[in-house]
Amino acid sequence: MKNFINRILDVPKLIRTIWFILWIILIILLVMKFCFGIWYPIVIKNESIMEFNSFIRDSWIKYVIQVVFYFISSNILYLITTIKKKYGSVLEMLIINVLILSAFLCKMYFEILGIFFELIFLIVVPIVYMIKFKKYYRFSFRLLYPVVIQLLIYLWMLNIFFIRDLDTNKINNEYFIFGFVLQLDYYIFIIITWIGVSFMGLWSVWIFSKDITVLKAAREKELARKTPNMETIAKIDKRIAELEKEGK
Repeated sequence: MKNFINRILDVPKLIRTIWFILWIILIILLVMKFCFGIWYPIVIKNESIMEFNSFIRDSWIKYVIQVVFYFISSNILYLITTIKKKYGSVLEMLIINVLILSAFLCKMYFEILGIFFELIFLIVVPIVYMIKFKKYYRFSFRLLYPVVIQLLIYLWMLNIFFIRDLDTNKINNEYFIFGFVLQLDYYIFIIITWIGVSFMGLWSVWIFSKDITVLKAAREKELARKTPNMETIAKIDKRIAELEKEGK
C-alpha cells in the first residue's frame, strides 16, 4: 500500500509543502496574537460566542476537549523526543498513553504530581529509548536532546504572556473556547517540529537541496563520522534518487 501511494503521490514533496504552509500559518497567527488588543474586545462582546463559550465552560464537554487536546499534544511531543514518525508497537503506545492519562488526571488536582508523570514520558522514557537503541552517535546527545526539546517547547508556550492587553487568568476562567484559539500556534508549532524532526530528518537542511553535489557531500560527511547514522544516509540516498529520476 505504501509503495502504491508513493507511485501516485510524491510524499516527500507533499510533506515539505505542508511544512512550509504550516510555517506561513504560524507566522500569521503570531502576528494576529501580538496585535491581539485590536480585535479581542470585538470577540468578547459577541453575545452568541459568549453564550456558546459559557455552555462549553460549564458542561462536561469542557473536560472532553481538554483531554483530547492534551492527548494529541502529548503524543506528538513523545514522538518528537524519540525522533519517531509513529509508535513502534501497540504496547509502547498503551504504556505512554497510560502515563499521559495519569499526568492529565493528576494535573487536575495535584499539579506537581502531574508534572512528574509528564517528565517520565517526555524525558525519562525518551532518554532510555535513545540509549537502548543507540539513536545518534553521541551519548551526550541522547541524554540532552529530550531535555532541550522540552525546554524549547516550554519557552514557546511562554509567548502567550507577551500578548498585548491580555489577562491570561480571565482567558482561562471565563473565555474557555477562546483560550484554545490562542493556543493554535502552540499545536501548529509542535506539528512543525514533529514533521521537521521525524519525517525530514533531524538537522537535515540538505533535504531542501536540489543539488545532487550538495547531497553527496552531506552523505560523505555523515559516512566520515566515527559512527555514521545509516538512517540519515538512507534518506540522503533516497533524495538523490528522486532528483536523478527528475533529471536534476
